[in-house]
Amino acid sequence: NLQRIFAYGVRNSFGMTFDPKKGDLWTTENGGRSFDEVNRVRAGFNGGWGYAAETATHVVRLLVGRIFDRYPDLQLVIGHGGEGLPYFIDRIDNRYEFEYNLTGARGLQRKPSEYMKQNIHYTTSGMNYDTQVQMCIKVMGLERVMYAIDYPFEKQGEGVGLREGMQLT
Repeated sequence: NLQRIFAYGVRNSFGMTFDPKKGDLWTTENGGRSFDEVNRVRAGFNGGWGYAAETATHVVRLLVGRIFDRYPDLQLVIGHGGEGLPYFIDRIDNRYEFEYNLTGARGLQRKPSEYMKQNIHYTTSGMNYDTQVQMCIKVMGLERVMYAIDYPFEKQGEGVGLREGMQLT
């Protein structure tokens, strides 16, 4: 029952407590390199960004952990138009080259973008907007993009209508 949900868009929290005096809800998340984060959760909308950021981070960690070098035929499917990865693909390659030039350590057999274009498929779930879908197709390739709705979080009829209005080539 969606009317009983206190807040939306909260990242995967590892700790939670209520302030006994004010009644505020506080959560904590494990940050990279021990930079933990403490957040006050407010009733209603809290950004909706956490899941995408967490998923994109996990995918990049799988990639730099050489999972696709060990299993070159492995195919991964991620939602929400790639959780922002198509937008950051050139930046990820840029940082990979920067770190290689800085340290001389070449940890991957290919550039990160090559894995993203050959080992990962992207669904449109929750991102069925013409500009975002067109960008994902242009960056990752039409053969890598799959249509999806993100039910029950998105209205099915609206998602179908958005898709039917797109000029896909």
